[in-house]
Amino acid sequence: MLFSLSLALSPLRLIQINGALASLPASPAPGVTIALSGSYVRVSTKLGLQLQFNGDHELLVKVSEKHKGRLCGLCGTYTGSQQDDFMRPDGVVVPDFSDFGASWMVPDDEWLCDPAISPPASCSPEEEAAANKQCAILTQLGGQFQPCHAVLSPKTYFESCVYDQCATGGSTEQLCNDLGAYAAACAEAGVALGDWSHGTVCGKCSLGLLCGPHSRSGAAVAEVSRVSPNRSGGPALR
Repeated sequence: MLFSLSLALSPLRLIQINGALASLPASPAPGVTIALSGSYVRVSTKLGLQLQFNGDHELLVKVSEKHKGRLCGLCGTYTGSQQDDFMRPDGVVVPDFSDFGASWMVPDDEWLCDPAISPPASCSPEEEAAANKQCAILTQLGGQFQPCHAVLSPKTYFESCVYDQCATGGSTEQLCNDLGAYAAACAEAGVALGDWSHGTVCGKCSLGLLCGPHSRSGAAVAEVSRVSPNRSGGPALR
């Protein structure tokens, strides 16, 4: 293991490195740099790993192509196929995401996780119709997000949005989080959407969501110890 760092990010973008308050940019270990990038904290390493964390609900993970097929964990195997992404530490591929997620759980007294929590109940037809209508802005032709469609398909983001709307009872905050997640991914792909929230229930990015190429805030802790796994479909993960 080349380094072991504990990074804590507060809503005011105050950074703690191994428990000590730090100012950015910083280089707490050889080949490791931590800096602000818009509203994200970006951690870059010489290992070919980059993390971007908004301090709340979004962690972007990028790894170099040289790690393809050599990764494992919650982010997948990065083999080029999603068929083996749900692989447990024992090498067994399971169909159930709860089984998969619980298999990678580590003890943490501060961030408790109950592996027995069941997924939310399915939407009623009426609720699903309402969720589809709310999330349709992602796929709408001529809409705020169309400029990004040719670069990054909104299909997965739309499906996640509908699922989240069902799971949260139509939460406006969650809707805006999902729209902002697609905007963030588009920005990472080089497509700046400007104030995508104009004319939507999200207002002028009023919930700290991503406007243009950057934005956001929140609070959480991240542990960085070695090359993190990634989704098999490509070198970047939301």
